[in-house]
Order: sequence, then C-alpha cells, then structure tokens
Amino acid sequence: MKTCVLITGASGFIGRNLFEYFSKKDATEVFGAYRTRSFPINGKLYYGNLVREEVARSLLKEVQPDVLIHAAAATAGFQDFKQREAQFIHDNIVMNAHIIALAAKYKVPHVILLGCSLVYPSIDSIVAEDDVQMTKPLEDPYSGGAKVKCIMEDLAWQYGNLSGGRTAYTIIRHSNIYGPYDKFKGGGHLIAAKIAEAVDAHDGDTICVRGPGTERRDALHIDDFLCFVDAAISQRAPRTGAWNVGYGSAYSVNEIVRKIADMSGKKLTLVNDFSANSTPTQPALNCQKAKSIFGWRPKIKLNDGLQMTMEWYKANKRLL
Repeated sequence: MKTCVLITGASGFIGRNLFEYFSKKDATEVFGAYRTRSFPINGKLYYGNLVREEVARSLLKEVQPDVLIHAAAATAGFQDFKQREAQFIHDNIVMNAHIIALAAKYKVPHVILLGCSLVYPSIDSIVAEDDVQMTKPLEDPYSGGAKVKCIMEDLAWQYGNLSGGRTAYTIIRHSNIYGPYDKFKGGGHLIAAKIAEAVDAHDGDTICVRGPGTERRDALHIDDFLCFVDAAISQRAPRTGAWNVGYGSAYSVNEIVRKIADMSGKKLTLVNDFSANSTPTQPALNCQKAKSIFGWRPKIKLNDGLQMTMEWYKANKRLL
C-alpha cells in the first residue's frame, strides 16, 4: 500500500520541490495544497487559505494523509515583510495552529514541520539542537519570524504529548535553503536573487549587497534537504523531536555573492550598501543527530550547488 503524503504550500519554493520529489516515488501517493499559484499536476492539488480553520479541516478530512508535510507559510520579500510584519506573524501563527491541532484531532500519524535556524541567536559558531544556551531567537530584522517558529515548536510538543504519541511531529530546523523554484526575482532569498542578478547582468555591472556582507550563512541545497525529509518519513516509529538540517559550516554573504559573480563569467563589481539593514549572522548547524539516527549528511558542496542552481535558472528563467 502506498503512503499518502499531503504537502501544504505545494506551489512554493520548498513545497514545489517536495511535491515533485515524492511524486516520482512509487511508494507514495502525493497530494498538494496551495493558495497563491498553481501548476499543472493531474488533479491532485487543492486550493485554499489554511488560515481559515474550515479550509484546513476540510483538507485533512478529505485527504486523510499518512504523512503531512507543512510547507505553507505567509512570506514576502524583506521590505514587504517589514511593512506588514504584524499581518504575516498573525497569519502564520494561526495557520500553524490549525494544522498542528487538526493533525492530532484527525490522527495523522506523522507531521513534518518546517522550522528554521532563526530560533537560534545570532552567533558565529556551530550549534546543536540541545545547546541550552541557544534560547534567545535571532534579533531584528527577523525576530517576528523567529517567534513564529518558536511558537510552532511549542505547539507541536504540546499536541504530540496530548495525542499520547499517536501523532508525531518532526520539526526541521533548516538553514538557508537554495535551489530550483526559489523566488529569483521580486524579493527572493539571497542566493536566488544574486544568481538572477548575475545571470542577467552585463560586463561592468555592479551587484549590491545589503550591509557589510560579513554576516555568515549556512547554505544547504534543496536536494540535500529533500533527502532528509525522505529519511524522516521512512522511519518506522517517529517521535516528536527537533532536527538540525544544514550544511554544517557558514560562509560570509560577500563570499557567497563573489562566488556567484565569478561563476557568471562576467566582470562584475560587488558593492556593499552600508546604509541598508541586513540580517545578522546565522549559526552553522551541527547535524550530528541527523547523521547518527538517519545516516543523513549533506552531499552537495556550496560551489557545486551554486553552479547547479545557476544552470537551472538559465534554463528556466523565461518560465518564472
């Protein structure tokens, strides 16, 4: 019998990759939920706003998944997020609460939640899941997003206990993910945005970096992330818990952007805008727990991942 997998946010960056990955596996039957944009997939997609409880309830009752991967989120580019931060925080907290509570109510065996390394403070070191000093979430400008993830984790532990372990919640504290289907234009993540700039630039152009560019990032290619999710689903008796999923080392923003510029084959100048706000350094993730339990480790080196992503953008940018 096939495992029924429901993916929320199936048309987003991570959700689209998850949907395509598990749709290719013979052992899974995949359904997706989306709100902002659709893509043609044989009638297995459901449209709806999961901030509305009745929509989330109807979805879970109809699909009755064995595994629910909650990849939906109210997101935006940096400027839009800061202008409407309260609304984004509200929508994400409400949506997460609906999904987590209803999964327990309808006895979904396994729920996978996309947390984030934002729950850790800004620090230039490697952190593990149980580092007790890692309790202060990342400061501004993304403190709101960090609080949303902290609340989500608390709810997962609560409902995992209330269900008596009948519903298990796997919380993935992932680092900065990059790869196909990211928002390459219009307020996307750092790597996607800079790849688009570099590919579309001309010799002699400049690429602007917000802030000093010394802030560090742990960057993980989406293919490595997908392999971890696959491993998490394959476990026989999942238990509620949090897992670090990252590359395990960090590079400065300037280093990453310079790599992208060099890969473009063009003469591009990197310029730092010191008047602009930037996200503080994010810690590298110690993923020993994922390695010891699942045998998972990242396989795609940063240079290779950036090159793969750049080639994907070149081949698909007209369709984005």
